[in-house]
Amino acid sequence: MTDNPPFEPANRRAPEQAQISISLSRELLARIDAASKAENRNRSNFISTHMERALANVDDAGKVRKKKKKKDRFSD
Repeated sequence: MTDNPPFEPANRRAPEQAQISISLSRELLARIDAASKAENRNRSNFISTHMERALANVDDAGKVRKKKKKKDRFSD
């Protein structure tokens, strides 16, 4: 008889990720679920992706960075 190692569930989370718990309204959760399905993402990936986008223009101090003005290609 062989000794099997004790069962340990697979940890599918990358080492740099953390699991959190948040409270959302049922309405918001339903909207998130519908939107994540439309983007073919799971809920966690959808929330993470959209939070990254939302915070792309926020600095480490929590202040919104000023957006750079695009040059008008017709101006001098």
